[in-house]
Amino acid sequence: MWFSSFKEMLRYVIGGIMVGIGGILGMGCTLGQGIAGTSTLSLGSFLHLFALMLGVYIGIRMQKRFMTDHEVPRAD
Repeated sequence: MWFSSFKEMLRYVIGGIMVGIGGILGMGCTLGQGIAGTSTLSLGSFLHLFALMLGVYIGIRMQKRFMTDHEVPRAD
């Protein structure tokens, strides 16, 4: 399956680049830094977890605007 437009492909490429840079800057994966790191009560882990939840919130809100061209089938 391919992208429906060049604009959609560009969004996926930019998202992939952002995830790669975020993984490097966060010094690890999301689960290791945000979820497992909070058990050590590290301030950096709590900040990472907050930024993760904020990013998910923003991403879901933006998805409504960007994904209007896709029809999601309903399960009956």
